[in-house]
Amino acid sequence: MFGLGLEENEVFIRWLLIERAKYFKKYPERRKKTWYVVPQMEQPDSRMAGKMYFLRSIGFEIMETRNYEDIYAGPWGN
Repeated sequence: MFGLGLEENEVFIRWLLIERAKYFKKYPERRKKTWYVVPQMEQPDSRMAGKMYFLRSIGFEIMETRNYEDIYAGPWGN
């Protein structure tokens, strides 16, 4: 997953991710791997640290790239 800011206006998305985590806790055999792709930051701020904590706590694996170009061009070999 990329392009998710988890800003204040994305309350529904946060709720949906929490409900997804509850569902997979109840039915662990249905769990699929999930990644959050984000450019690596030299000095992550407290908001970014909180976001990473939240995503890890609901089962996401954090995939850091060097920059945004790696996110959009890398998977397709452009």
